Amino acid sequence: MARASGVTIRALRYYDEIGLVPASERTRAGHRRYTDTDVRRLYRVRALHQLGLSLAEIGNVLNAPEDPAALRHLLAAQLADLDARAAGIAEQRGRVQALLDQVDGPGMPEPGQFLAVLETTVPLVDANAFLTARQREALVLRGREMGDDAVGVLKAEWLGLVGQLRELLHDDFSDLEPLREIVGDARVVAIGEGGHRVHEFYQVRHRLTRFLVAELGFTAFVMESGFPEGLAVDEWIAGGPGDLDELLRHGITYNMGRCAEMRDQLEWLRSYNATHDRQVRFYGMDPSDSSASALPSIKIVAAYLDKVDPAYAESVRGRLLPLFDYLPADRTGLAWAAPALYAYMALEPAVRYEMTARIGALVERMQAMRLIYTGRSDHETFEMTYRCAVTGRHTDAFLQVFALGDERTYEGSNIRDAAMAENIEWILQREQRVVIGAANGHVQRWPFSAPPIVNDKLTVLGEHLAAALGDQLVVIANSFGGGELFLHKPIPDGPPGHTETFVEEMPPLDPASLDELLATAGMPRYVLDLRKVPPSGPVADRFAAVSSIMTGGQATPVNPMAAFDAVVYVDKVSPWHFLGQGY
Repeated sequence: MARASGVTIRALRYYDEIGLVPASERTRAGHRRYTDTDVRRLYRVRALHQLGLSLAEIGNVLNAPEDPAALRHLLAAQLADLDARAAGIAEQRGRVQALLDQVDGPGMPEPGQFLAVLETTVPLVDANAFLTARQREALVLRGREMGDDAVGVLKAEWLGLVGQLRELLHDDFSDLEPLREIVGDARVVAIGEGGHRVHEFYQVRHRLTRFLVAELGFTAFVMESGFPEGLAVDEWIAGGPGDLDELLRHGITYNMGRCAEMRDQLEWLRSYNATHDRQVRFYGMDPSDSSASALPSIKIVAAYLDKVDPAYAESVRGRLLPLFDYLPADRTGLAWAAPALYAYMALEPAVRYEMTARIGALVERMQAMRLIYTGRSDHETFEMTYRCAVTGRHTDAFLQVFALGDERTYEGSNIRDAAMAENIEWILQREQRVVIGAANGHVQRWPFSAPPIVNDKLTVLGEHLAAALGDQLVVIANSFGGGELFLHKPIPDGPPGHTETFVEEMPPLDPASLDELLATAGMPRYVLDLRKVPPSGPVADRFAAVSSIMTGGQATPVNPMAAFDAVVYVDKVSPWHFLGQGY
């Protein structure tokens, strides 16, 4: 409908919401389905709008019963408007032709004649037509308060945003064509990032994802975010109900959805699904609740059990769910997960072990009752719910490690990344080709460590996937040369989990880092296929000397030639467009 009518999907959605052009029917998936009557109504809306009527005025006109005479009057008015425009164009054409005749003749036209023609042929946008007198006065006063320099900066930023908008609208992927060869027939493309809350890394991930979906047929975007929370996000991008602001707060964990960049990506996924038969799915792959509790997983399972096994659901609600009452009520802080972890570690060991036992029993019972539960619901619903239960068990196991303290005298294990890998392998049973978005340290084919804080060499997601997929996995890192980072720190004597945000300049790059080497190319942004680095010679020697990659402001050990297939380099990064502490 959007493509045929020339109206944007967002405009159609808005027309539906305000009752101007409501869709008469809905598909089983919740997508709008427009009838012939709806199409005629949309045509009237566009025609009346072109004649200068406001949406409110258009609504008043259209709320009258269908009347052929009224439609004829509308068409006649539109035809008269077109005739007036045609006459104006004919007049402009005559003036231009006269100038052309003078240029071809013995004498050049006077400058005043050029200006007179330009005034009638160059389309200008008069901002005053869209602003009230009070709004124009307020803008002038605000500009004086800010000063010419600040206004100049805003104008430059605005032009940059316009360029980004054009990019989003036109989806010109010509500069990304080399990705076809880099990706090849891989089933999984993992896009890393050298730090979270970085505007440019969100941009790169989103643009590469759009290319992989639109040009190479990828059908799922999987994110470093909680698996159970992602179910609501997936329903929304499929055209289902829900509040996007709520999803950005709670459907994307680790607070990584609280930015304009994530909003843009989810809106694009929903728009794409609304206009394409081949749908794109969204999945989280992480332990639930920002890895701070299994509660979201267990809540989803309990709601399912209410329908297929009410007696057992009553036991879960009466014996397991109350064990989560220790969790802090305040989840509004950017670092709310920290007090939740501390609260868990403060539990009596008997309470923690009871929680572990009950979650384990829940997972085992669901497995044993698979056929019965599927018969009482359906295969898809059971599989999703069972995966939530398994993710809950992984989350609980991850938390148990934190509580061990001095009891752990043996090598550390990375339960979180193993859980993510298991979820990805499950997703690949359902999806043919998948895009993963996560930190470089998760997707690399190399153990992660960050001395002196993390000294154990932890097996990460990328290593698990490499073992399972081989050359069907392509890993693309993100690297950067400097810029500013969005950071936050505890507020002295402030409420637990609440932090003070600030922006800090990047420290100097590690001389042995991949970032430092890539910066020597002197280009602002580029993609490098690491597999094409020569096996020997001076270039090979330079890459062989690299021993780290920047993770935020810290260098972390890695062999990039073994860890990554390609890298996207950005010379300067900036903070994400944060939606605020109260968002």
